[in-house]
Amino acid sequence: MRTDERFDGERDRLLAGFASQLSKSALAICDLVEAKRQQYNGTQGNCYILLQHCGSFNFFTTRRRAAYLTGLIRFLIPGKALFVEEEFRNEAAMMRFLRDNTAIPIPDLFAGGTVEENPTGLGPFLIMRWVEGVAMKELLGHKDESSADEDDEAIRRW
Repeated sequence: MRTDERFDGERDRLLAGFASQLSKSALAICDLVEAKRQQYNGTQGNCYILLQHCGSFNFFTTRRRAAYLTGLIRFLIPGKALFVEEEFRNEAAMMRFLRDNTAIPIPDLFAGGTVEENPTGLGPFLIMRWVEGVAMKELLGHKDESSADEDDEAIRRW
């Protein structure tokens, strides 16, 4: 993906602010996840932030109850999309459509919200079930660049 180099400084500033806000928000993230889970299925429990991951476009943190992972909450990294809320709304709608109308395995989507619905200050969010497995980037990262067949095989294994 090409980026506008004139925006690099602003993007770095946005990311630093996001990282600072994220480090202050662990308890608020758990409170948000637990409130949305209770709305979704009426259960309560203790939420613990277990892992944090940053990809090209999303930052997500996994949560744990008892001894197992139960879900993750995703935030779009600032500066990566022009219409952040629309991006998440469209993704949530596509996930629901694929889950309801195809045999493609899609994780349960528990909740999503806008900037205004997120008391953490981290922007719009999606909360979904954690699915154990191998990350697509790991499967595709071990391929011969000259072979599209390996891409197809990696996707089938995934």
